[in-house]
Amino acid sequence: MDYNLIVIIAVVWLIINVMNVVLKTWFSYEFAQTLQTLGLTIRPLQIQMCTQSLNRVFYLLSTCRPKLLDKWFTVGTVVTLAAIIPSVYILLQTLYQLLVANYLIGGNRALASGQALYPVIPGINLPMSDFVYYFITLAISSIYHESGHALAGLREGVRLHSFGVFLFIIIPGAFVNLSTEQVLNLNVWNQLKIFTAGVWHNISLALFAIVLLLINPFVLSPLYSQPPGVVVAHIEPLSGAAGPNGLRTADVITGVDDCMIIDTTNWKQCLLSIANHPRDGYCVDAEFIAKEIKSFAPVVSGGQAAGAHCCDKNSENSLCFIKNNSMNERVCLPVRRLLDTSPMTCNTSADCTRSMAKSSDNCVKPVADTNGTKLVRIRRQGKPNVLFWGSPSELYQSIVLVKYKPKLTSLPLICIHYYETLLRYLISFSLALAVFNVIPCVYLDGQWIINASIELTLASRVSTRVKRLVSQVLISMGTVVLSSCVVIGLYQLFDT
Repeated sequence: MDYNLIVIIAVVWLIINVMNVVLKTWFSYEFAQTLQTLGLTIRPLQIQMCTQSLNRVFYLLSTCRPKLLDKWFTVGTVVTLAAIIPSVYILLQTLYQLLVANYLIGGNRALASGQALYPVIPGINLPMSDFVYYFITLAISSIYHESGHALAGLREGVRLHSFGVFLFIIIPGAFVNLSTEQVLNLNVWNQLKIFTAGVWHNISLALFAIVLLLINPFVLSPLYSQPPGVVVAHIEPLSGAAGPNGLRTADVITGVDDCMIIDTTNWKQCLLSIANHPRDGYCVDAEFIAKEIKSFAPVVSGGQAAGAHCCDKNSENSLCFIKNNSMNERVCLPVRRLLDTSPMTCNTSADCTRSMAKSSDNCVKPVADTNGTKLVRIRRQGKPNVLFWGSPSELYQSIVLVKYKPKLTSLPLICIHYYETLLRYLISFSLALAVFNVIPCVYLDGQWIINASIELTLASRVSTRVKRLVSQVLISMGTVVLSSCVVIGLYQLFDT
């Protein structure tokens, strides 16, 4: 957890609010006039800006191809109403997984890791390197959501008062001020078109991003190929996988140890498997070990029995290995020659006998100072393997990978990573906003959607009192479920 980020945010907001109080106290009239002119409102933990300067832009957009816009919002209403049940199911499934993970007897945290919805906070469960994606995509999703309400309202003759954006701590958002009286005077179907427009815009934005992501290989095909494996777009200079014999930009990685690499998701899974898998030994012929012992003649003292230092200072390309899982049987072996002659991994010497049918093979394991340190063999297409000695998590965090290899050496790779990562975040956040806003919950679009839906479906069949009761029950249930997911999710996030 990056507590430094939390401290920085707290200090920044404290300074902003102190300055706000001081300016209001010393220059109350002038300061208030300036804020009013700019449309700015400063509150604790929040900055808000509201403007009418975009009203004309929205009006012009609403009059451009009006028939197409009417069909657009009609389709959006149908799609949004159809999305209510799947969204409620996703929310209930998330709540169930959170309850199983945190409160039920024999809770399973692994189950919660696969939940559809979970809180994302930069510096805690989101890398700070991804903060720009987080901010930009959340801002785009929110602004496009509110623009849907604005355009749908204008198409139904509702007056647009203003459009605004805000920043709550580090969460960007937007809002639109429509004439509530005019909206409620519309017939129920037209009200629904306005209420569902935001969710529909989020769904359509996510679908558009998915299409862009899917066609990207075809768009890039004239300049980039897609080799088997993944391509290094960037590697941190201080990474243990860099260096004279390390990875280079445009290297094609085809595997790590015994795990074949297909794509970036598979790369992460392989590294997780290596980090958690006990089979971190190598089958080595006894003759090879005997030969290396004579070459290096290491001296092992009893006082080093628990350490990782059985190689002398002249053995820079060697590591200390143990035989048969015994720290009393340690030997200094050259890593690259060992791996070139010993492709099989093992946990015990019995694994070597079964896999290679050679009774003289020994299972040797590198001795590490920490449990997280692993010896990883990175296989490259057309180049020698890269040997990495360290934590697989460092390997994952220090290397940026893509699926494209440039046909010309001058073509960039990192830009593709930026573009596709932005699209993936846009899909995730836009769909999450759609799910949240379609749930019948107070202060969200779902509250208005469910009220109008009940009015539309029940119509004059039941009394107004019954309709109001049904609406209140559904909204209360949705509020409780959604609030529970948020609270338990945050508890789990800060508790891990």
